[in-house]
Amino acid sequence: MRLVQQPPESSLCGQCCIAMVAGVSLSRAIAVVGHERGTHTCDLIRTLHALGVDCASKAARVRRADKGFVFPETAIVHVRWQKGTTASGNKRWRGHWVVYHRGAYMDPAADGDARWPNDYPPAAGARAVSYLKVGA
Repeated sequence: MRLVQQPPESSLCGQCCIAMVAGVSLSRAIAVVGHERGTHTCDLIRTLHALGVDCASKAARVRRADKGFVFPETAIVHVRWQKGTTASGNKRWRGHWVVYHRGAYMDPAADGDARWPNDYPPAAGARAVSYLKVGA
């Protein structure tokens, strides 16, 4: 699987992950998604199906208590971490999509090769919260 880099200062991590697992260009993934904004799970599912890629019909949750959890061979993983608080004291969260493929994570926003073994995510306080299984 080829890493597709996310353009700096963009919200195209979902489109990059689609391009990676579908084997298409980023511009093709953007065109099929239909926008250059952040993506939701429903955008991923709709676009992967439109590109002829088999995937689950909904995301599965990752529970903190699931010790020894292993992702499927290929999955698009939603990672999030706290990004401050609002004026009213509510937590603000930042979300990001990465690809898990055969034991390694591929992060479209990282510099360099952007492949990590099972110890992803590297950011302090970040964690995988859900994933979309890709493939049969």
